[in-house]
Amino acid sequence: MITTIQAVESRLKYIKPIVEEFNAIVFVDYKKRNAFWSFKDMLDIEFDDYRFHIQDDVILADGLKNYLPDLCGFMKDKNIQLLSLFAPARKSLSHEYFIGKRITPYRNYLGNMGVIFSKKFVDDMRIYVNISSQTIDDDVFIEETLSRTGTKAFVHLPALVQHDLGIDSILGHDTSVIHSNLFEKDFLKK
Repeated sequence: MITTIQAVESRLKYIKPIVEEFNAIVFVDYKKRNAFWSFKDMLDIEFDDYRFHIQDDVILADGLKNYLPDLCGFMKDKNIQLLSLFAPARKSLSHEYFIGKRITPYRNYLGNMGVIFSKKFVDDMRIYVNISSQTIDDDVFIEETLSRTGTKAFVHLPALVQHDLGIDSILGHDTSVIHSNLFEKDFLKK
């Protein structure tokens, strides 16, 4: 498994501890095009089995690095191709969390803050990226690929990745709406 970080130059200081802890491969979009184009370029990064993809404006649960192999094993056992570790504030996900679900189907994929991709799903995205009509949002492209391939996305509850609202959007977007009400920074310490 590899860890990749999608970044822009002005945010490299925020990810330095993550890079060191995870021995992450950092892709810096020096042109600041948009999330889709840098994500598209990152599809060329080779790996064997699973790729933990994160963006440069995240907070990770403590101990996440040690939990990732367990999640990849679960994905392999259950034939899961995409597992999001970010859970946006949605009533359906809150309900699943409060009834004790740990990993549940994730309808209408949103947010690429932290996600584990299987090699098979990345290969699928490599096929569809050049015929996609999407040229702006990477998460919309992922949702499109899920739909084209009939693949289900899953999400981990509680969220183990949070969008850091203390880091301004480089595109001037209101990012306050992309926040998880289910993030538990200390979940893995319990």
